[in-house]
This record gives sequence, C-alpha cells and structure tokens, in this order.
Amino acid sequence: MSDPSRGSIARWLAVTLPSVIASLLKPPHIMRRRTTLVRLLMWLAFGLGCRVSHAVDESSEPPLQYSIAVGDATTIISEGMPVQIKGTFSDPTVTLTPHEYRVFPYRGIRFRYPRSFTFEADLAGPQSKTWVLSGNDFKVMYFVLGAPVSTGQFADSMLDQFGRENARIVDAEAAITLGRERLVGTSLRVSVGGERLVTDIYRIPSRDTEARLLVFQDSLDDAGNRSEEGRRALAEIDSSFTVER
Repeated sequence: MSDPSRGSIARWLAVTLPSVIASLLKPPHIMRRRTTLVRLLMWLAFGLGCRVSHAVDESSEPPLQYSIAVGDATTIISEGMPVQIKGTFSDPTVTLTPHEYRVFPYRGIRFRYPRSFTFEADLAGPQSKTWVLSGNDFKVMYFVLGAPVSTGQFADSMLDQFGRENARIVDAEAAITLGRERLVGTSLRVSVGGERLVTDIYRIPSRDTEARLLVFQDSLDDAGNRSEEGRRALAEIDSSFTVER
C-alpha cells in the first residue's frame, strides 16, 4: 500500500477507489477470502452487467442554471439550452442570476449539489459506473455496480486498501434521511498521515440486481467534527433528494 502522508488523503482515496471496485468485481478464482456466495455474485455480475441509458449522456456535467428576470416575468434557464420568453417588451430591464447549485440527474437519483464542485464520470467499465462530485473538504460519490454488493462488503474492501491499522468501521448500521428516503449503510473512519476522514456508504433502493451505492466522504477537524462545506452540501442534498422507482 502506498503512503498517502505526503499528499491529500482525499485525493489518495479517489485513486484507490478503482481498486476497491475491482476487488469487489473480480472473478471468483482471483478472490482470496470469498466463498460460494461471492461466486454467485460474480456470476450475476458477468451475466447481467450494467444497463446504460442511451437516451442521456451520463458523462456530461449537469448544466448551470440561471433565473432570468425580464420586466416582471422570471424564467429559469439552463446553460446551453434555448428558451422562449413570452410577452411583448419595450426596453425591458433584464436581470440574470446564477443558481448556487447544479442538479445531479443520473441512474435513478436526483439532487442538488454546489455548483463549485468538480464533476467526474467514469462509465467505461463493463461492470461499474462511477460519478464523483468534489469540493475542497467534501465529496459525493455514486457507484452503480453490476453485482449486488452490500455496503459492508464495500467498506471491507476499503479497509483492505487503506490498511486496517489506519481505518475502522464505526457504524455497521448507519442511517440517513434524505428527502423522503431513509438510507441505510456503513460508516468508517480513516486516519493516515495526520489527516482524518469519515466515509459513509449508503445503499440506494433498487428493483434491479445491481448495487447502487451513494458515498459521502468528509474531512474531520481535530475535534472530529465534519466540515462546514459538508454540512451545507448535505443540507442541500437533503432538501432536494429523490429516488426514481
């Protein structure tokens, strides 16, 4: 395992996540500590894969949105999208106001997140689709995996990547309510090179056999408190979160 102490543990985690996913989706003859159950999971993964929507480009960053006020009429517009504003105007006053948040709309979930967050999508893998929304202290990661992997299995693989002397599960029955949805999962803490993180892994309800995991990663201060950026982002996600069924 490489030593992340000279860099950001958050960036290091982003690098190790592909290894976590790969370890969960390895063929059964490569897995070291798996049993017949995991053989079944792998059979399902290779047989079913991930069903990708061809109607939407899921690799595209959600557009910025604006409110445009023309006279007394206000219309919400999206970056790069044409809009028709009805009415007859003579030398109107026009005000353009950017929204503070973008809207994540992919693979069965929808929520607002800060517009300043960077956007990454890795859709190339046949058995995994990953989206990462990154702030300075807080990340949102969304995984769609072609096998019914549990949050506990995902967390266990992360422990292997970090080293069990550096990470531990702090809540095997973690729960959060976002919008009207109560999500359950697993929470772990990592302490490496003077930096500390909390990673919460939640299962998104699905009728499919694939696993949909929503992961929140936040930096902790010396007192173990989560970041202000994370608190603000989670509040906005909570107020806008929906799951398609």
